[in-house]
Amino acid sequence: MNNRKIIEFDLNKKRPIKEIFSLLNNEDNLIEIPYFLSSVRAGIPASVHDDYVEKTISVDRTLLKNPEHTFAVSVCGDSMEPFLFDGDIILVDKSQQIKPLNKIVVAWFDGCYTVKVLKINNNTLELVSLNKNYKPIKVNKMLDDFYVAGIVTKVMRDINGWVF
Repeated sequence: MNNRKIIEFDLNKKRPIKEIFSLLNNEDNLIEIPYFLSSVRAGIPASVHDDYVEKTISVDRTLLKNPEHTFAVSVCGDSMEPFLFDGDIILVDKSQQIKPLNKIVVAWFDGCYTVKVLKINNNTLELVSLNKNYKPIKVNKMLDDFYVAGIVTKVMRDINGWVF
C-alpha cells in the first residue's frame, strides 16, 4: 500500500487526472471501508464466479465525502483506459446514485458488475467505455436487470515500477 497514490479525475477537464497526494500514514485519519475481492469489469461485463468475499482497506477519511457509504473494488480490464487501468482500486460512493449521468459508475447490468460512464444518447441509456475499442452498451430499463451501485470518486493506483 505504500506505493499507492490517490488520483482524482473529472471527465469534463482537458487534463482529467491529477494526484491528490500520497497516502498518509496518520493513523488518526484512517478509516476502514469495505474492499470487495471480486473485481469489476472494465471491458465486457462479467458475472462474479467466485464466492462473495469482502475485507477492508484503510483509507484517509479526508478523501471520503460519505465514508459510511463508500466501498473499494479492483478494476479488471482495459475499457476505461486512459483513466482507469487494470489493477486500479476504485473508491465508489453508493450514496451518490441520484444523478449519475456522465459520471463513471459501477453498475449492475444483466447479472454482472461493470465500470463505465453512464450516458443518455437519443433517449437511450448507455454504459460507455472510454477506450474507443469498445462499443457502448445500450440499457433497456424495462427489460434489462440494471441499477447503479455507485459513482467512482477516487482511484488508487500502484505506480511502483513506472518508468518516467
